[in-house]
Amino acid sequence: MAFVDLIVVALLAVIVALVLQRRRTAATPDQPVIDSEARRLADEVTELRARIHILERAITDDHGSTDLTQEIERLRDR
Repeated sequence: MAFVDLIVVALLAVIVALVLQRRRTAATPDQPVIDSEARRLADEVTELRARIHILERAITDDHGSTDLTQEIERLRDR
């Protein structure tokens, strides 16, 4: 019976080690997911900043309503 007990203890040790390892990796999300999400958000922020810049320029410039219409159309095309 000592041999069977040794095998059971070894299996329990492996199972405990695997559970602890999975808990540790589950606590920190996978890096590629974070990188792709961060990249998507950074691209969105860049696009929104460009739109804000166009809107600010269109509103503050005194070139008439024709230029304002063209600026709005350029915004829609993005």
